[in-house]
Amino acid sequence: MAAGTDGEGGSNYDELWALANLIGPARPITTTQEAINNAGFVVGRFEQEYQGMRNITTLGDNSKCLVCMSEYEEGEDMRALKCKHGFHLECIDKWLTTGANKCPVCRAAAVVAEPSTAVDLGSVLAPE
Repeated sequence: MAAGTDGEGGSNYDELWALANLIGPARPITTTQEAINNAGFVVGRFEQEYQGMRNITTLGDNSKCLVCMSEYEEGEDMRALKCKHGFHLECIDKWLTTGANKCPVCRAAAVVAEPSTAVDLGSVLAPE
């Protein structure tokens, strides 16, 4: 029997699944555009007068987007994450959907998923 298949000394699907859950994904977890739109982030336009968006104080360097590194221009669409870091709307949406579901500045989780049913790893990994 080939290594890594069911049988004596081999791994079975449930054990491999439990291991994958334990060590995490090989690439960063992303989110969907729908989840971003429903997350309640503040969206507005850049205003030079406020060095950001009106009615929200964003943290960090408010002169440029820290995803694309371009300076903000008057009237550009911005999105502020819950951690209060602001970015070009298109830049942060692409970052969250294709890069990682984390703020590029502070690495805080951006779109928080609903809690899912936890797997009891003890019962999956316990020898029979």
